Amino acid sequence: MYKNKISGIWYADFMFEGTRYVKTLNVTSKSAAKELEDKFKTEVRSGKYAKVQQQKKQRILFSAAMQDYLEKTETSHKTKRSFKTIEGRGNHLCAYFGAMVLQKMGPDDVSAYKAKREAEIKKRCEKLKHALSFSSINREMALLRRLFNWYRIQKRVKLDNPVTGMGFYKEVARTRVLTEEEQKRLFTDGGSPQHVKDVVTIALLTGMRLSEILNLQKSDVLLGDIGGTVTLGDTKNGESRQIPLTND
Repeated sequence: MYKNKISGIWYADFMFEGTRYVKTLNVTSKSAAKELEDKFKTEVRSGKYAKVQQQKKQRILFSAAMQDYLEKTETSHKTKRSFKTIEGRGNHLCAYFGAMVLQKMGPDDVSAYKAKREAEIKKRCEKLKHALSFSSINREMALLRRLFNWYRIQKRVKLDNPVTGMGFYKEVARTRVLTEEEQKRLFTDGGSPQHVKDVVTIALLTGMRLSEILNLQKSDVLLGDIGGTVTLGDTKNGESRQIPLTND
């Protein structure tokens, strides 16, 4: 133990198992400094000091964790349209949590984020006169939960998931389909161009998405005597699938 002659501050200074440990004790009293040095020595000998130092080295910024997660888990999706959506959700999260340390994030931080996003969505829906929906926040919360679970398992870091037990917003399932009356008006009462009727007919009979219908190529369609099949390679989730065609 020694004292800085200019500031009068005492420093702990000792050797343990071949390693020198030096630490400022931030006191000018020799007796108080001796007590602090004894405490520091106990922490070093017990291994507590080394453990704390290791944890400090493992401090992970949220922005770095999100980038790591996307690169390690979503790389195979980069050719898929869904990757841009996931990346966009990650950007929303990083804009708020980016500078936070992953290990220090808790439920209060997540609740504050949800409140902020809720206010943003309410304001936007009022301006655009859209129906209010918080489904985008649910998707962001799901991504946040996956990030923490992945990091804890893959990096073997002691980490509590701040999303655990967090309530999600209730969503209304999209089950809206055309009624028979609506179909009749569309196809028999006129007013709709033929190409629109063609697109709607295919959608009703196959369940294909609009983008899938508009991007169809002749090579995607195989016709037979009793119908046929459509092979879709560029789907929303990136996996090809076949759709049966009726005679209609």
